[in-house]
Amino acid sequence: MKHLTLVLLGAVAAFVVIGPAQAASSFRVIQWNISKACQIYDFGWGGRPIPPNYRVLTPGLPTFAAAGERQSRTPRPLLDLAGFKL
Repeated sequence: MKHLTLVLLGAVAAFVVIGPAQAASSFRVIQWNISKACQIYDFGWGGRPIPPNYRVLTPGLPTFAAAGERQSRTPRPLLDLAGFKL
C-alpha cells in the first residue's frame, strides 16, 4: 500500500511538472498581401504564419469568436475575377 501511494504521488508530481502550461491566446486578423484574403491567426503560441507576407489588421483579441466578429466588420478591398482592385 505504501508503494502504491508513492507511485501515485510521483505520477501526480510528474504531471504537474511536465504538464503543458496554458498559453494566453492572442487571436488577430491578418490579411495576406497577394490574395488580400483575411484569416484569424493565434499568435499566443509563439509562432508566426508562413510565408511572412501578411499584414496584421487587429490588436490581440482574447477569443476566436471576438476575432471572428472583428473580421466580419473589417473593410476589405473588392476584387474582380482577374485580381484587380475595383
